[in-house]
Amino acid sequence: MTEIESILTATLIALEQEIRQKQEAQAKAITEQELSLTAHTDTLRLLQKQVSHLSIQQQEYTQHLERLIDIYKNFGQLLRWLEKINSREKND
Repeated sequence: MTEIESILTATLIALEQEIRQKQEAQAKAITEQELSLTAHTDTLRLLQKQVSHLSIQQQEYTQHLERLIDIYKNFGQLLRWLEKINSREKND
C-alpha cells in the first residue's frame, strides 16, 4: 500500500467514524425528542379531558344558577304578595 493509499484509508476511516458518531448522536436526539413529544401529547390529552370536564361542570353550574335565579324571583313575588296581605290585615 502506498503512502497516499494509507493516508486516504486513514482519512476515510476517520470520516466514517465521525459520520457514525454524528448519526448515533442524531438518533439519540431523535429518541429524546420522541419521548418528549409523547409526554407532551399525553399532557395535552389530559388537559383536553380536564377542559371538557370543566366545561360540563360550568354548564351544570350555569343551569343551577339559573334555577336559583328563578327561585329568587319567585320568592320576591311571594314576598310582595305576603306584604300586600299583611298590609290589608293591618288596615282591616
